[in-house]
Amino acid sequence: MAKPKKGRKRIARAIDAEVEIPGQRELFGTMVHDAPPPKISRGIRGALSPWRYLVLTGRILLMFSDSLPKKRLFEQFARVAKALASANRLALLEALAQSEHCVEALSQAVDMSVANTSHHLQILRDSGLVQSRKEGLKVIYRLTDDAIPTVVGSICGLAERNLAEVERIVRENFCHRDLLTPVRRDQLLQMAHSGEAMVIDVRPSGEYEAGHIPCAISIPLDTLPERLAELPKELEIVAYCRGPYCMLAFEAVEKLRQSGYQARRLEDGFPEWKAAQLPIVNNTQ
Repeated sequence: MAKPKKGRKRIARAIDAEVEIPGQRELFGTMVHDAPPPKISRGIRGALSPWRYLVLTGRILLMFSDSLPKKRLFEQFARVAKALASANRLALLEALAQSEHCVEALSQAVDMSVANTSHHLQILRDSGLVQSRKEGLKVIYRLTDDAIPTVVGSICGLAERNLAEVERIVRENFCHRDLLTPVRRDQLLQMAHSGEAMVIDVRPSGEYEAGHIPCAISIPLDTLPERLAELPKELEIVAYCRGPYCMLAFEAVEKLRQSGYQARRLEDGFPEWKAAQLPIVNNTQ
């Protein structure tokens, strides 16, 4: 039998240099039996005694056995994160956080073509963020988890705190537009129940029907001018809409103040209210 080459001898000596610990042979034997053996060249394998080969195999498995499941998990987590890495898909998730919608309605809500909307919805569905069902000829989409608005909100908050451009956009387009402190969620129901305020939902009526804050009445923004007479001037009016970056509540508050009403907006929107597990009313059930 041919003698091992010098390089193979060095490998053998390196393996033998390790101190054997009690139970090591049994441990390596179990690992090699339960897992596919690592790829070791036939030449090196032939140069090693069975024990040396077993030790080498076991050490390689020990190096990678802990990291492989975690890496596979991180790849799946990254798959979800990749689905979120699109302004169009974030807009779709915001729309679906209000209520379920068909593709055509979502297309109008986010101002995209039906084909482009369908493409982005497919990516969201493949990543487990939305699910769909058939209703006649229409395909209806909904969020798979009520925690999704919270996740998106956390991303937005992280960007607002750490990206100067985001902070500038918020400051110039939101903070400066309304200098009054918005109403917190924990204040709103107390104000409504005590008779201090009237709450109005300025989203489209379909979104109101799918879910709204108790005590709120539906006054979509485009109908507000003709319905001002329904609102008492002796009470403060609190308006809310789709979320902290939705302009509907800002515009409603501006129109109300111009007409002589005391008005403020809720600090965020209906999805955040629902995600906080505060009471809601669903007129479709």
